[in-house]
Amino acid sequence: MTLDRAPLYALREQTRGSAVSRLVTDQQQRNRDEQARLYGAPLGDLLRAAGQTLGLTQAKAASLLGLSAPMLSQLMSGHRVKIGNPSAVQRLQLLVQLADEVDAGRLDRAGAVERIEVDEPGQVDLATCSNLLLKL
Repeated sequence: MTLDRAPLYALREQTRGSAVSRLVTDQQQRNRDEQARLYGAPLGDLLRAAGQTLGLTQAKAASLLGLSAPMLSQLMSGHRVKIGNPSAVQRLQLLVQLADEVDAGRLDRAGAVERIEVDEPGQVDLATCSNLLLKL
């Protein structure tokens, strides 16, 4: 008996200026497509860009979003489709918007990170998120 293996496709991704090739299954590609529909782009692309702009490691981004590092990794790689916690989605939106502000030169990197108030590890004050989103 042979196992039916999902076809694999090589994707080229830009990571820190160097091309990295990785294999993605059909299911992961469908998940990334669904993420693009839900969030405007695959989560891996969004978080890599925002993280690079804001100088965040994946672990720091996970903490700010209120997700575990393994969960964030699964989301970024397309092994999972969506973020189940609405608060984490709000925090993702804030991170992306702050990164856009930094890219546009309206805010410096340190200022952007300081605007995210962390009450305790993994928790970002939602009132602060809402107020910051209104100001942007």
